[in-house]
Amino acid sequence: MANLKRCYHFLARPGRVVALAALLVGGACIDASASPILGTFAMGGNVTFTSTTITWTSSTNTADEFFLSSPSGSFTGALGTNSVNNLNLATAPVGVTFPDQTFISFDQDPTLPDLDINFIASGVYSAAGCGATPPAPGQTCTPTGSLLSFTNNAVGSTVTWTFRGVTSDGLSTWIGLFTSTFNVPYQTVLNEMMTQGQFSNSYSAFVNVTPETAPVPEPASMLLLGGGIGAAMLRLRRRQSAQSSR
Repeated sequence: MANLKRCYHFLARPGRVVALAALLVGGACIDASASPILGTFAMGGNVTFTSTTITWTSSTNTADEFFLSSPSGSFTGALGTNSVNNLNLATAPVGVTFPDQTFISFDQDPTLPDLDINFIASGVYSAAGCGATPPAPGQTCTPTGSLLSFTNNAVGSTVTWTFRGVTSDGLSTWIGLFTSTFNVPYQTVLNEMMTQGQFSNSYSAFVNVTPETAPVPEPASMLLLGGGIGAAMLRLRRRQSAQSSR
């Protein structure tokens, strides 16, 4: 705010209007309310899928927690155990944008905004391969309407899925790429889902956060800046009028 007051008095002086463009471009007169966060981190723990929910536990089976590792950028202070919210596919449907929901909170660094989720990508494969027999490396499967992309390999199978969203302050966007590895073919995993109503496994993820837009000045800052511009223009007109009347 002190910087804005100095800019107000600067702009109010005669002959300073030409400097206005340079001040605006350089941002010398604008205090941003916040700065976007950016960086990457890995997350890990356990995940459980049902037909309608996705729930998370830490590697020690503590509900709604994950371990954040390999942080960079804004996340260097968030190393360790943090919070992750369960998802209900009725309110977070696959393949369509939905209202922002809190997904990740950084307990290790509460100064960071939450990561809100607003999109779950559809799986990338066809449902045609889900019933392929016998299981073999190279087979792929996405159950109809699912977020899960299964692939069989020589020793078992993997499944991947993708989440996207924004930070709770609206200044950055994020994308998370999740992977879970099984020592059995995906046909066995799908059979477990069918007979038991769920399957669980460990997972790992890579999350990338990038700024979306430049910080927006606070309304008070813009009003003060506008007042400075108005005063400068008024003084310039008065000075020009006095000179022309001589």
